[in-house]
Amino acid sequence: MGSDAHMLVVTEPGTDATGAAGLLAGAWAHLDALEARWSRFRPDSEVSALNRGSGAPVVVSADTFTLVRHAVDAWKWTGGRYDPTVGAALVAFGYDRDFAGVAGRFAPAAAGDARPAPGPAGIELDPGQSTVTLPAGVSFDPGGIGKGLAADLVAEALLAAGALGALVNLGGDLRAAGEPPEPGGWSVSLPDPLRVGYELARFSLPHGAVATSDRLRRRWRTSAGTAHHLIDPDTGRPSSDDTVAVSVVADRAWRAEALTKALFLGGASEMHRHPDVHAVVVTADGRRHASPGVEATLR
Repeated sequence: MGSDAHMLVVTEPGTDATGAAGLLAGAWAHLDALEARWSRFRPDSEVSALNRGSGAPVVVSADTFTLVRHAVDAWKWTGGRYDPTVGAALVAFGYDRDFAGVAGRFAPAAAGDARPAPGPAGIELDPGQSTVTLPAGVSFDPGGIGKGLAADLVAEALLAAGALGALVNLGGDLRAAGEPPEPGGWSVSLPDPLRVGYELARFSLPHGAVATSDRLRRRWRTSAGTAHHLIDPDTGRPSSDDTVAVSVVADRAWRAEALTKALFLGGASEMHRHPDVHAVVVTADGRRHASPGVEATLR
């Protein structure tokens, strides 16, 4: 998924290293399977099959069906600020391959073709047949929600396999579930996006999820100027406001990840639309806007 991944499991007292290693091996295999189904850069993935569907229903696995369903739901309750149909815009700006291949090149950009994302309103979901139908001309991009959902699914599977607790961190989108390794909870540190080696915040979670989105790491040079991966669905272009990073604490990582996109595009003022969410927004001038639940943890 184009990110570093870290996993931690808490096991029953007396469990030997082999037992813990077996749990982690299963978790890595699970993560690899999700990558194989969801990558838009793999022609044999289920997401690629969906994007070739041209208006025809495509049978998908239960995990992929859940991915698309959650993405459509997130689009609705973020008022369209999170949008899983921005894939064409990403390709137009040169993000047409794994990011490792994008970052090291000067990408051609069809910026003049930028247009608003079509939105997922026309996506049809049939749970009985486990099919997804994308309208002709609409593509699905799992990038804004996939890492979070993968963290949720893998953490929950670790508990089902016998772990007492599990933390799965995929590029800063993490889910903590079950018993933490220390009585105080799962300790989570957020790096400061503007100061390398410094913390932005640190807090302890009894359980839950944290997700972060920023426009500083996934940047690349194009013929239309510097681009980044956070696309504004209303314009089809990389967001141009002064927000540089957003972190959200929520019950599930997929929800936290989708909400980072909403707050990134809406800015700190967007927090009032989601009063139950704990978040921090960092702007280019170094200002930090935090909800009360996060403000006390700022460093």
